[in-house]
Order: sequence, then C-alpha cells, then structure tokens
Amino acid sequence: MLEAPGGRRIRYLRLSVTGRCQLRCVYCGEAGGSDSPLSPSDFRKLAEVALSLGIYKFRITGGEPLLREDLPEIVGRISELGPGDLSLTTNGIELSDSARELRRAGLGR
Repeated sequence: MLEAPGGRRIRYLRLSVTGRCQLRCVYCGEAGGSDSPLSPSDFRKLAEVALSLGIYKFRITGGEPLLREDLPEIVGRISELGPGDLSLTTNGIELSDSARELRRAGLGR
C-alpha cells in the first residue's frame, strides 16, 4: 500500500503515454512533444506493480493520448489486469474515430 504524506492512501495513477498534442493551449504547454518511450508491455508492467500496491484507478493522459497509434493495445494490456477504473483524458478531437475500439479494448470512460 502506498501512502501520501499525512497517511492518505494512494489509489490513483496517471499514465502519460505521449507529450504530443495537436492544440496549443496556453494552460497546458504540451504542443509538439513525443511519445513516451514505454511500450504497451511496459505500461502493463507498471499497472501490475501499481495494482500490487493497492492502486486500482488508472487515468491515461498525455499530451493527447489519441495521437498514439498503439493506444488501444495499451488500454487492452491494462484492462486485462482488471483495474477498478480505467479512464482517458482527451481533448476529444480524434475521439469519434477511436471510441468504439477503445471501449472494446476495455476503456471504462
């Protein structure tokens, strides 16, 4: 079990899969960038370790995670482990093209 200062249990992990984004929002600053050097298998290993430490909520973030071509595979690898919650933060520009595939891969929201 992981604890934050003050004894609060850590149950949530953000996984940044890319630094790329097609927008140039002032508050974010993620324009340009590159993909994480981690493979879908690496993200699965991270999720396995996190689950063993009591973390059960995962949020996939970026930049814009939908720009990563292997995102459905990443989602599938994590989903196979049975996390309590698997979600995605996106700007939504590419979502209509990939929503069904991501849902089939195991994305919750």
